[in-house]
Amino acid sequence: MENGEYVFVNGGEIYKQNIFFSGNDQSEFNYVGKSTEDPIVSSSQIKDYGTKLYVTTKEMREFYGVQSGESLTGYDMCPDVTLWCGRGYYSNDFPEYDLYFRVDNSTQLNQIASYYNLPYPINQTITDKLNNDYISLSMFKYEENTIVLGSVKFENNIPTLLKMYCAIKTEGLKTAVQKGTVYTNQGVILEQGMQYITLGGNGFSYSSATGEDITTAYEDIKYNISEGDPFMSWKATITDASTGIVKTKFYESSKSVRKAIANYNIGSDFESYDKSPNINYWLGRSYIEDGETELFFNAENSDMLDDVCAYYNLPIPYNDEVKELLNNNRTLIRFKSYDLNRLGEGNFVELVIAGVVFENDQATQIKLYTNRRWNE
Repeated sequence: MENGEYVFVNGGEIYKQNIFFSGNDQSEFNYVGKSTEDPIVSSSQIKDYGTKLYVTTKEMREFYGVQSGESLTGYDMCPDVTLWCGRGYYSNDFPEYDLYFRVDNSTQLNQIASYYNLPYPINQTITDKLNNDYISLSMFKYEENTIVLGSVKFENNIPTLLKMYCAIKTEGLKTAVQKGTVYTNQGVILEQGMQYITLGGNGFSYSSATGEDITTAYEDIKYNISEGDPFMSWKATITDASTGIVKTKFYESSKSVRKAIANYNIGSDFESYDKSPNINYWLGRSYIEDGETELFFNAENSDMLDDVCAYYNLPIPYNDEVKELLNNNRTLIRFKSYDLNRLGEGNFVELVIAGVVFENDQATQIKLYTNRRWNE
């Protein structure tokens, strides 16, 4: 299964899903973050028949080391549940609610299905994962403990549906939240990597890895945060595939960018390089000691990029699919948006990054960078 959030019912039917990086409809996952005061689940959900609110139980909060809340009482609660996690209800008293619980294993889930006289929610493949690879389905984590979530839906106080929620992750507890791809020479993938968030953790880890079908000069590239630069706040450690030599690639933003986004009047706009007049905004550069330098710029559209390539007499970096995105759906592949022209909110520039690689002061390659987000 692809990375994403899935809710299963009736022996494996997909009740709703959010497949990451698919551009799929997000309406079933219309959550508003930090909209309640619950210490564990502070989001609400906007639905057709009202706003759904979530309240975690005393026991769920204790799982996270929080001493507050109340236990569920007054509901039809299966005695086979070992941890009731909370309830979801509508603020307008719509007569429907969910009671959430920890799914321990398939035996317990079958017992819960029998108690409520409802269909077992998952198929054999997910059952095997539940019993043998619990962590791969888990929705919550605190310290070394994880939770696979289930729920019973009630309508007019009658149980009507048994659900199980799964977060299909990229690897272990890591879920990819951004996917970057670097194109060159009419769409050849030079580099591809993911940005991950670890379930239950507070920080991101950055890494870039190559596969068998990816052409690259490097065997491994790892990115790390480097404080100080207001725009390009990272550096990369690179292992050369042919020699095994490890080098560091440094990044710095241009003086123009620093002035625009942070009011810093320091730095360089790289006047000593052969800069194409077709480029309106130079963003920064990267460099490797005794190696290549790359100047980054905003790729406004394919025509502009074609002119840049013609200036340097180098191949265009994109294929037809990427060209279509560059011209008609920049939002989907943007790096970030900034108020570079200082025109205020609503006039931010969507940056799609491209680069010119220089070796011994000679332009040798044009690259185009795309950045996909998990929910787009």
